[in-house]
Amino acid sequence: MSGSLTALFYAVALKGGAPTVTETDGSTEAAVWVSLADLQDDTVLSPAAADALRLLDRAKASVTATR
Repeated sequence: MSGSLTALFYAVALKGGAPTVTETDGSTEAAVWVSLADLQDDTVLSPAAADALRLLDRAKASVTATR
C-alpha cells in the first residue's frame, strides 16, 4: 500500500457568530468547523491533525511561560 498526505492547518481566533463555508460545488463544500472543545480526544483526528494540535499546545505553553 502506498499513500501520501498533504495537509494545511490554520490556527485562528474567531469572532462571535457561527462560522460558515460559503463555497458551493467546490473542494470545501463538505468542510465543517469543529471547535477544540468538541474534540474530546484526538482519536477522531488524522495523525497529522493530532500532531498539529500537539504542536499548537506546545507553542501556547511556551508563549505563556515566557510572559
